[in-house]
Amino acid sequence: MRDNHTCDAVGVLRFLWDKFDANTATDEELEFLSCATDEATTISHSVADELFGIAVFVGGERQAGRQVEKINGIDLPVALINLSQTMRMVGELTFIGSEASFEERKRSEAKLKSRRVERAKQSEREDA
Repeated sequence: MRDNHTCDAVGVLRFLWDKFDANTATDEELEFLSCATDEATTISHSVADELFGIAVFVGGERQAGRQVEKINGIDLPVALINLSQTMRMVGELTFIGSEASFEERKRSEAKLKSRRVERAKQSEREDA
């Protein structure tokens, strides 16, 4: 059963999120998943540093008249594809974290509204 999911980290994350019901999740589960945006930020900074390092290395090699085919023993195109996949995973983590945070905010707002309505009803009863 593939349900249009790819068999990679992004596909696994999407599959799990699609099976997860944010409406029935506990507050603790949503809080945990909302931290995915923090992890995505950390990973994206790491990838940015790695891309910068590759660019500096390749630029230096070009200035020296050499062509770069490998980075740390990995073919350059493969290294860039891997970084691209990592950024897709960052996007998925960001999506999951933002959806979980949205559900948390929705619940908080609903609880606050419920308390306000309850206080207003109690006030009306006391005035009567």
